[in-house]
Amino acid sequence: MRPRADKYRQKAEECRQEAHKATDHDTKSGWLKIADKWQRMAQEADPPAQLAQQPAAKEKSDSSN
Repeated sequence: MRPRADKYRQKAEECRQEAHKATDHDTKSGWLKIADKWQRMAQEADPPAQLAQQPAAKEKSDSSN
């Protein structure tokens, strides 16, 4: 799944670059909204390791009681 997440992150970065170039507030805002959507898709495709480890950490604390 990682290559797909990397592609989504690249698309998000491209949108941020377009937002940076935009001179109109609405255009800039639109590009940033699209960038946020790409970034969320990347996170869904490749969630951070911390989130994947949270249930294991909870199980450890539950078993120590």
